[in-house]
Amino acid sequence: MNSKIKGIVYLFSISMLCAMLLVSLSTPCKAQSTGEIRKPTGSPTEFWDKFLWTELSPAEQAAWKKLGWNETNWESPESVPISAAKQWKQLSDDERSAALSLGYNENSWNKE
Repeated sequence: MNSKIKGIVYLFSISMLCAMLLVSLSTPCKAQSTGEIRKPTGSPTEFWDKFLWTELSPAEQAAWKKLGWNETNWESPESVPISAAKQWKQLSDDERSAALSLGYNENSWNKE
């Protein structure tokens, strides 16, 4: 293959990769579009801290609401709900269930 054709093929490949990246970045994640709860990787707190309240799916918002969170206190670190100060064993059954659905367990909750 001559160098001119190789250059065209190379540029086409780069263009396709860029287009695929743009599409993936502009497509809402599965959890937000389907209402599912994403499964955190690593520390649940570090995972969830990456998101704005409006980026959470309805199911994720509902779970966080059971723990006392809402859009106002999610975006403002000065006003956290009472559940944030509780140890795992102090959480109600509903709060513990919500925390489990968000990827927490007794160990990770008590660490955070």
